[in-house]
Amino acid sequence: RQNEILNVAYNNGYFDIPRKISLTEFANNLNISKSALSETLRRIFKRLSDNYLKSNN
Repeated sequence: RQNEILNVAYNNGYFDIPRKISLTEFANNLNISKSALSETLRRIFKRLSDNYLKSNN
Protein backbone atom coordinates (compact mmCIF):
# COMPACT_ATOMS: atom_id res chain seq x y z
CA ARG A 1 0.00 0.00 0.00
CA GLN A 2 2.88 2.39 0.74
CA ASN A 3 4.27 2.00 -2.77
CA GLU A 4 0.85 2.72 -4.25
CA ILE A 5 0.44 5.84 -2.11
CA LEU A 6 3.95 7.07 -2.97
CA ASN A 7 3.25 6.65 -6.69
CA VAL A 8 -0.12 8.40 -6.46
CA ALA A 9 1.42 11.24 -4.45
CA TYR A 10 4.21 11.73 -6.96
CA ASN A 11 2.03 11.44 -10.05
CA ASN A 12 -0.56 13.88 -8.68
CA GLY A 13 1.91 16.60 -7.71
CA TYR A 14 1.72 16.19 -3.94
CA PHE A 15 5.49 16.83 -3.68
CA ASP A 16 5.48 19.79 -6.08
CA ILE A 17 5.92 23.34 -4.83
CA PRO A 18 3.23 24.51 -4.68
CA ARG A 19 1.35 21.25 -4.25
CA LYS A 20 -1.05 20.33 -7.04
CA ILE A 21 -3.20 18.30 -4.63
CA SER A 22 -3.94 18.88 -0.97
CA LEU A 23 -3.77 16.24 1.73
CA THR A 24 -7.56 16.42 2.00
CA GLU A 25 -8.10 15.85 -1.73
CA PHE A 26 -5.49 13.11 -1.76
CA ALA A 27 -7.09 11.30 1.19
CA ASN A 28 -10.55 11.64 -0.35
CA ASN A 29 -9.29 10.15 -3.63
CA LEU A 30 -7.97 7.14 -1.71
CA ASN A 31 -11.08 6.89 0.50
CA ILE A 32 -9.03 7.09 3.70
CA SER A 33 -8.85 9.65 6.48
CA LYS A 34 -6.39 12.53 6.40
CA SER A 35 -4.74 11.21 9.55
CA ALA A 36 -4.28 7.74 8.04
CA LEU A 37 -2.75 9.24 4.91
CA SER A 38 -0.51 11.55 6.92
CA GLU A 39 0.73 8.63 9.02
CA THR A 40 1.36 6.53 5.92
CA LEU A 41 3.33 9.35 4.28
CA ARG A 42 5.42 9.74 7.44
CA ARG A 43 6.15 6.00 7.42
CA ILE A 44 7.21 6.26 3.77
CA PHE A 45 9.51 9.23 4.49
CA LYS A 46 11.01 7.36 7.46
CA ARG A 47 11.71 4.28 5.35
CA LEU A 48 13.23 6.35 2.52
CA SER A 49 15.30 8.43 4.95
CA ASP A 50 16.60 5.33 6.74
CA ASN A 51 17.59 3.72 3.45
CA TYR A 52 19.25 6.90 2.18
CA LEU A 53 21.21 7.56 5.36
CA LYS A 54 22.34 3.93 5.68
CA SER A 55 23.58 3.88 2.10
CA ASN A 56 25.56 7.11 2.55
CA ASN A 57 27.40 6.18 5.76
